[in-house]
Amino acid sequence: MIKITIDTSTSAFDGEQAPAEYELSRILNKLAHDVQSGTIDDTHAIRDFNGNTVGIFTITEEGA
Repeated sequence: MIKITIDTSTSAFDGEQAPAEYELSRILNKLAHDVQSGTIDDTHAIRDFNGNTVGIFTITEEGA
């Protein structure tokens, strides 16, 4: 099972610096790249472009 939780209440998502959709897309693309390249752990902090931790990515066994 893969679970992705992203808090979109930070300034990276407020639309002032870039549209919120851009930041969400940037984060998901980075996660996809990290998964594909094998450089991601089973639990991984998600950071916005300001460097703030905005979520978590976890991989667990089914039913765990």
